[in-house]
Amino acid sequence: MIIQIFIVLVISIVLRIMFIIFSSTDEYSHLWLINLIKRNKSIDQKIVSDSIIKGYRGYPPLPSFIISILPKKHWVFIGKIINIVYELLSILFVFLVTYYLFENIFVFKTDIMTPVIAITLLYGTAPILFPVSYTARLSRIGGDRTISTFLCLIYFTSFGIAFICDLYWLYIICAFAGILIILSSQFGLQYILFTSIILSIAYLNVIPIAIILLTILLAILIPRCGVKRLLLRKIDHYGWYIKANKNKKSNVWDRNRLRDIVLMPYYFLKDIKKFINIFTKKITITIVIYSMPILIIILLWFVINPDNFYILLKDKITLFIFVLSLSSIIIFIVTSLKPFLFLGQAERYFEHSIFYFDLIFILYIYRFKLNENIILWVILFQIILVLFNFLFKNIKYFKMKLYDRKEVEFDELISFLNKKKSMRILTIPTKMNFKIATHIDEKRHKYYYDNISSKINGIRYMDEDQIILHYIKSDFNYFKMKYGINMIIIKKGDIKYASKKGIRYNFKGLEKVFNNKEYSVYKL
Repeated sequence: MIIQIFIVLVISIVLRIMFIIFSSTDEYSHLWLINLIKRNKSIDQKIVSDSIIKGYRGYPPLPSFIISILPKKHWVFIGKIINIVYELLSILFVFLVTYYLFENIFVFKTDIMTPVIAITLLYGTAPILFPVSYTARLSRIGGDRTISTFLCLIYFTSFGIAFICDLYWLYIICAFAGILIILSSQFGLQYILFTSIILSIAYLNVIPIAIILLTILLAILIPRCGVKRLLLRKIDHYGWYIKANKNKKSNVWDRNRLRDIVLMPYYFLKDIKKFINIFTKKITITIVIYSMPILIIILLWFVINPDNFYILLKDKITLFIFVLSLSSIIIFIVTSLKPFLFLGQAERYFEHSIFYFDLIFILYIYRFKLNENIILWVILFQIILVLFNFLFKNIKYFKMKLYDRKEVEFDELISFLNKKKSMRILTIPTKMNFKIATHIDEKRHKYYYDNISSKINGIRYMDEDQIILHYIKSDFNYFKMKYGINMIIIKKGDIKYASKKGIRYNFKGLEKVFNNKEYSVYKL
């Protein structure tokens, strides 16, 4: 058993290392947040001193706080490695829970692989944990998405034991894990909240929703954590996303369009690049087909022989596992609908529930004596899908790694800005502000940051100022009058991207004070 679990961990580590070696587009916003927390010496939501918009960031601070404890020179390396650490904690947790279940409750004779190793390996190689549709899960700094998965496993495992076995003291662990989730991941909070609501409905019992609501209340009452501001900012963010989706400004507004679904066969024949983009990023059901092979198999079994599931679900523990799995399916369906796209990428909810599908898959195979070779084939298929995900998303970055990628042009830009004082800076795209500010003393300049929540207007200024997310209106005088902007920094490649989106920027008449291959700076 020890050798087997060691092999599982090695496979899991190797697969994940491939994904952390490349950069995420969110990398510098997280480095900036780590730096902000380091300066403030607190996880509380304080006013951002170098922001043109007066307000606070309103992002879950715990993962960044953990990295901020370390010396700054190690932030990027440890910030990425910690993703693997959190993933390994999840895998080990899955192993321990599965070991207890199949040693004490579900006992089967096996020929090829023990249920414990099978489930742990299925979980460790699940393609949904190596997503194509949003690559930042493993490559972003801080590990907010990976720690969320681990904490959600703890939350519902503790809750399940407490709920089924009447071990009420375990609800304390639920509350503790829930508070950590609130401080770590907005998406994780959504998952435990929505799942708890469905559990209460399914069991006709108020306890699931009561526990999560009590956990949120306790988190709000904890001093110097800024949870109230976090939640208010999240509500404000919902409002912005609803409006942005309606006005086609967000990055998810074009998901699950009927036109794309109908025309997929045409794209397959005439425009294979567009077909692949829609198949892997835009249509949630196709994303799940290649990301969750376990789910597809379970659904096929249910259609072929639903009576087997009625037999399987007579046990209280299996029923609870099934309800958790069904909850994520319901959440996926609801959040795939256009009115609820503001709740995030629908397939991401399966990150937190894939373990429960793995349990059902293995229980079904051993309970009804199916061919155990199915497990080996599914594991092999999952590994192939993960490798495909890696190649599909990272081949162009892999090619770039073959050449010198030192950011000489960016260093030149920073050197230029360090010679200036008291500039009010606007960048195109706006998220570049975070990268620049991370390399410059916070007292030197002020920046137009995205997602700064003010007490009066929240983040509504983004809707007023931006045509699409991160790309401002083309009227530079508007920003000079409204915010006192006196310097515009552009990244040339992103200006070309904006042009493809129909956004035209005219820099004629502006004084160009800096220029190199990648960046230009204009004075207003």
